[in-house]
Amino acid sequence: MAERTHDDVHVLRRDDGLEMNREAVGEQQRLACGEVRLDVLLEHVWLLGVGDRHHDDVCALLLPAIQAAREAARRASASVQLRQVALAAHVYNDSFQNLPATADASKGAPVSWRVKFLPYLEQSYLYDQYDQSQPWDSAKNRAISDRKVQIYHDINDPDINSTKTYFLAVVGPGTALEADKPVGLGQLHDPSRTILFVEANADRAVPWAEPKDLEYNSAEPRAGLGDVRPGGFVAAFADGSTRFIHNSADPDVLKAMMSRDDGDNGRVDAEINSP
Repeated sequence: MAERTHDDVHVLRRDDGLEMNREAVGEQQRLACGEVRLDVLLEHVWLLGVGDRHHDDVCALLLPAIQAAREAARRASASVQLRQVALAAHVYNDSFQNLPATADASKGAPVSWRVKFLPYLEQSYLYDQYDQSQPWDSAKNRAISDRKVQIYHDINDPDINSTKTYFLAVVGPGTALEADKPVGLGQLHDPSRTILFVEANADRAVPWAEPKDLEYNSAEPRAGLGDVRPGGFVAAFADGSTRFIHNSADPDVLKAMMSRDDGDNGRVDAEINSP
């Protein structure tokens, strides 16, 4: 099917998109404010006159709570970002009746889905400048790919100016997104139990415009996942939801979640509904 202009779709979806982004930004700001207040708390303890003798004891008591709250804020931020990306996938699918191939070369050079989603993430000005007939790292496209795109920047990345992303699609035969052919959401056995995107490990991070993702490994489905934050990783599902997947999840359950055809609903539900 010939690709329609993204501007038409963006206008149709503009109200929903703006509402989604305002909510996401607001949530991130509230989380950030909560994190700042906790950081300042130790200073206030001193200023209120706890004194040298008890200061270290109070700090030791408060530190685990501060660290836990900080991690909760970071995890929530990643969830909000991946939820926006998953919703952009839905708008794209509504427009073209399929998700993009993760390395779509229909216009000349492989183009990442992250580039294809730019118009649905209020980044049309970047999309319009990107030349899909040239490689992502060509001289012309470098002017775009060398820019940081906030929605693709994981808060756990220690380099706040990094143009790399930890947010990758799970790619491979039988997954919801394949490198060389588009798959529609309607072809998935159960979107609510099928992973689209994951928060990958730092050593798997790629420049956001590079058409490279997490290759599905049926022998070791957790490869490349679970080291960014304690205990697991954030994943976005094909129904637009996000879940925290524990590192202790059974490999067979992970394989079921990464397959577009698997019907092992009982064990998948047990994992995605666990606290």
